[in-house]
Amino acid sequence: CGTDYDYEITANYGYHIDHVVLDGVTTNYAGQQTTATVTVTDIHENHQLDVYFALNHYTVTATAGAHGSIEVAGVTTVAHGDEITYTITPDHCYYISEVLVNGEAVEFTTGDSTGATYPFASVEDTMTIHANFDIYVYEMTADYDATMGTVEEGQANCGTNFTYNVHANEGYHIVSIQVGSMIHNHYGWNIDTVATFNVYNVSQDTVCHVEFAPNTY
Repeated sequence: CGTDYDYEITANYGYHIDHVVLDGVTTNYAGQQTTATVTVTDIHENHQLDVYFALNHYTVTATAGAHGSIEVAGVTTVAHGDEITYTITPDHCYYISEVLVNGEAVEFTTGDSTGATYPFASVEDTMTIHANFDIYVYEMTADYDATMGTVEEGQANCGTNFTYNVHANEGYHIVSIQVGSMIHNHYGWNIDTVATFNVYNVSQDTVCHVEFAPNTY
């Protein structure tokens, strides 16, 4: 009688103290608090303490860089232990370069133009997910006899155009230029020493086949 008593309250993992009712008086707790002390002072009678716990909820914030999307974008509230899966889709000509969870790179299901999914199997804290994208870059190579001429090679971003510049060495001329099923064979004269071949809307690695021949007199 006349002493104080401390109620020590601890929520289980994944739960928090929602509110307590001491002798009919309610005290609410904010911020998903997991521990608390309720003190009854100068005790001269019986007291009743009722404690109410609630399941934690967390936010998962999803964002995407330029040239792609993530669904569902923005902030989603998830209950402790629940699963949420995000679908990441690059724009045409782009691929997923990285997925960051809480700022750290993680592995994801695929990395091609079809996109990827990333699951949070059991959410137990506030999380962020961010996807970045890069454009496909293709190799633009050539097949030719370098003793007879040169063909400028390089790289091209997906969806752009690329020009092969063809030059015959002195004493040689161009016979034909072929890329895929397209062939330009209207050459063959000694004066055919310089030509260009345009590849439009590049969508794959490409090889340009050029045939040179010695001049005839």
